[in-house]
Parts: sequence; C-alpha cells; structure tokens
Amino acid sequence: MHIKRMSAPKGWKMARKHYKWAVAPSPGPYPREACIPLTLFLRDYVKLCDNAKEAKRICRSVMVDGKAETDPSYPLGLMASVGIGDEHYRITLGHDGLRATKIDADSAQTKLVRINNIRSVKGGKFQYSTHDGRSMLMDEKKYATGTTLKIKVPEQEILESYELKEGNTCLITKGKHMGKTAKVVRIQPGKVAFDGFEVPTKLVFVLGGESYV
Repeated sequence: MHIKRMSAPKGWKMARKHYKWAVAPSPGPYPREACIPLTLFLRDYVKLCDNAKEAKRICRSVMVDGKAETDPSYPLGLMASVGIGDEHYRITLGHDGLRATKIDADSAQTKLVRINNIRSVKGGKFQYSTHDGRSMLMDEKKYATGTTLKIKVPEQEILESYELKEGNTCLITKGKHMGKTAKVVRIQPGKVAFDGFEVPTKLVFVLGGESYV
C-alpha cells in the first residue's frame, strides 16, 4: 500500500517532490502520524539503502524489539528498538517528529512501554494494554494507567516501573511542546504541570526518575 508523499505525515523525513508515492505503514497500534514504515526508516533515517527494493532485501536481517521483522511496511513507533547486524537504533521523539537514535546492544534488549489502559478479565486477572499494542496479563492491579514499564524484549519481562509523579522525568508526545523532556512539578486532574507549561496527562510519557533510564 502506498500514499502520496505530499500528503504523508509532516514528521516523516523524506524528499517530497522527487517522487509521487511513499510506502504506507501496515495497520498496527499506532496512528499513521505516530509511526514510520520500516522501508522509510532504512532508506531515509539511517540511510542503509537508496530505494524500496534494496530496503526489502535488508528487511531479511532486521530485528524489531528482539524479533525478526520482514514486513517492509512494518510500523515503527516510539521507543521501538531496531537492530540491523551490529547496529542498533531506538525510535525517539524530537520537536520535528520521530527520530532514529543509535544505542548499544544491551539497550536494544529493553524497551519502555506506557500503560494506556487496564481492565479486568476472566479468572480475576488484569489486562494491561500499552502504547505499542502489547497486552500483559497480571494477577493483581499493581500498576496505574500512565505508568511506564521497562521490559525485556521480546520476553516482556518487567524489569522496572516508573510512575507518573512529581519529580519524575517525562517526554511530551504531542502538541506544541512535543519532544520536550521535563520534570513533573505537579499532578492535576487530567493534566500534568511542568516548569512553565502544562499538558494533558495522555500526552505524557514517563522516562524515569530524576534521570533518564
């Protein structure tokens, strides 16, 4: 599936006037403006190839969040880890949209995921749904919505958790403050206040405590 380059999300880093079409991301947990198709990542972000045909060949050796991923249109969202041979990248966010940041092999084995929803299911368990489409079943309601979990990928073993609370460092994921990192000053109903501005709670992604994880 393709989309016209001129109508593609503004955050996508690609030449818009040289060609008419661009690869559209496959259906997944992210809206179109919040992800990058794997082909675009390989060609325009990390520049490992010159065209979609070459990107398709590279996909044979790509790992996403610890799993082999061969779909050239696979959607890469915030905090995804991408491995190509000995090179590893994290999908991060800046004021102009998603970015590719180099990381080491150890960092590529973990991922931060934000809990977006919690619901009770049969058997007295709780299902936690995260920003990247994961579902985790737990015996108890241990974490709150908005909490970030540091997990091992692909096993989904929870290593640490970071609550949305005063003093913790957060990333703003949308709006005019998108890409900013700041420490929480105050929690209000439906809003989080930082030094000099405030945003809706749903636009806040906890990165860790007083320092980054």
